[in-house]
Amino acid sequence: MKKLVFLLSTVTVLLSSCNTETVELAGAGATFPVPYYNVAFEAYKAETGNIVSYGGIGSGGGIRSITEGIVDFAGTDAFLNDERMAEIDEVIHIPTCMGAVVLSYNLEGVSKLNLTGEIIANIYVG
Repeated sequence: MKKLVFLLSTVTVLLSSCNTETVELAGAGATFPVPYYNVAFEAYKAETGNIVSYGGIGSGGGIRSITEGIVDFAGTDAFLNDERMAEIDEVIHIPTCMGAVVLSYNLEGVSKLNLTGEIIANIYVG
């Protein structure tokens, strides 16, 4: 939360020095950060009067929207590769939130299962 406050404060200073008009930014993309963005952008609006909207349309939709210039920013679950980056004018990656991927299991009849780091890595690698 401290990083969010710092980021929003920095953006506030930068935007407030540009002009006194309300700024509106539109974004779209990954659905995972939507709850976080809703809270953060409401707090930002209350503090500055500037409006940031975000639609959870999926990472692919966000990438298409930023590539086509439909939105000002996009959310995606992964970094863009060099080929995709070349398609977008002046894009910058800014990690804003993260979540954990958890491996869980419930195997009938198995009372003890040892998943080592190596086994888990091999599961994710395929």
